[in-house]
Amino acid sequence: MISRRVGICALYVLLSPVILAVVLIAMIVVAILAAFTWAALRWRCWRTETWRYVVCSPQRGWHAFLTNNLLAAIPPGVATVWAESAAGMALRSVVARGAGLPKPYLATVTLLRIRVRPLHGQLLPFKGFGRKDAEVQQHVRKVLEAECHHPR
Repeated sequence: MISRRVGICALYVLLSPVILAVVLIAMIVVAILAAFTWAALRWRCWRTETWRYVVCSPQRGWHAFLTNNLLAAIPPGVATVWAESAAGMALRSVVARGAGLPKPYLATVTLLRIRVRPLHGQLLPFKGFGRKDAEVQQHVRKVLEAECHHPR
């Protein structure tokens, strides 16, 4: 009779190619999905001519300010993405790139990567302005335009 240890070792030897094949297939699938997401995001940006996104979240008292003042001040060529309702794999990749950053932030899509610039600190003093205010909108517009044209 074969001892138990020898049987377990034989089982590992027989199953190791199967486990290796499963791991390799999973790696290939992940690489294909990453390439597809990269291409889908660039295609969306090219089709809509929007390469910059302001990623927002309605949490922590920001919702009134964002809907009344920030959305009205967004310059042309910049779109808004709500983090909780980002539809599609392409926009979810924009949201995921800024994971861990306080929102709102500006995400710029380039050929090779997604650059993220935080706006939270600059817009925090205006968080309490929930009502529409032309002066606040003008300041927000200046902040967004400065961040959009900031070389980096």
